[in-house]
Amino acid sequence: MTQKGAQAPFRINFIALGSAHNVDIQARVNSCDAPYARKRTQQRLAVVGLGESSLYAINELREWDGDIWAINGAAAWLADKGIVSTMVTVDPLPFPDFAFHGISSALFASCADPSAFEQMRDRVEKFDMIEHSDTGVIGGCTTATRMPALAVSLGYTDVTFFGCEGSFTKRNHVDSERTYPEQLIINADGVDYVSVPEFVLQAQSLASVMREWPDIFKEKSGGLLRGMILDQNWSVVAVSSALKG
Repeated sequence: MTQKGAQAPFRINFIALGSAHNVDIQARVNSCDAPYARKRTQQRLAVVGLGESSLYAINELREWDGDIWAINGAAAWLADKGIVSTMVTVDPLPFPDFAFHGISSALFASCADPSAFEQMRDRVEKFDMIEHSDTGVIGGCTTATRMPALAVSLGYTDVTFFGCEGSFTKRNHVDSERTYPEQLIINADGVDYVSVPEFVLQAQSLASVMREWPDIFKEKSGGLLRGMILDQNWSVVAVSSALKG
């Protein structure tokens, strides 16, 4: 990491770009024939990501009195631990086959890869995103950041996020260690957090929602997400060489 000498709060304005190249997303959306997601009768929802904090929430999730949505690979990870969840994604890229192991239901954005819908067949419902439909789900650049709007639209009134801390210490994902050359350290509420641009954008988006509607949206993730909720004057204090160029 390289220390920056700018006056706090020093910020980097990241711009999220699409991850699917050479794909006609709108054509994919128009041809998706899965049924639209139905309204839920359950009001409590847990949204689970693959952040380190999920490891410490396993017992709570096993006893969770409500529905559980698991982001991308978190669904198979939870299934391996005997926890039933609905796999959710807005990712337009293909998933490896093991991502669907033990999954009994799914909720995919209509722009998701057709192979994901094929894997789940009659066990999947869809939703549109605002980019593809005037009535689509709003939010940020990750699956987690679309979940607040989707949850409310389906009738949930009590939504708690696990494993979405947006920072890491030992492992950046509980199911695997991924390579991120572009790293940065953010100080929020007096604590330094190691993160990457994608996680920072996610934490910013979720933190703003949780500050605005704390009675509906909560977190048991900790990390950078909690830091940004508590401290809107957070700042970047160091970046890796890969972010300097």
